[in-house]
Amino acid sequence: MHSIFIQYVYLILIILALVMIADKLRLAYPIVLLLGGLALSFTTQFSNITIDPELVFFIFLPCPSPKFRSSANIGLLSLRPDPHKTCILGDADSY
Repeated sequence: MHSIFIQYVYLILIILALVMIADKLRLAYPIVLLLGGLALSFTTQFSNITIDPELVFFIFLPCPSPKFRSSANIGLLSLRPDPHKTCILGDADSY
């Protein structure tokens, strides 16, 4: 248990270092994190760390709240005069 905690601390430090490197190189940090995660997947140091898929969905997916549903908050009457918003949601000729 203690060694797994240490490995999680190392992973957090690696993530922070990758974000700082991405900032210095002026790259998008998700790309640098993806490449760093790919590089870490080939090492044997962190091979015993697993994450439950349900926990990933709980952390990264937003809750189904009306605040997070942007398409429901736009309103259909405001779409007609603005063709750019209409193109985002569907075909502009269908309205």
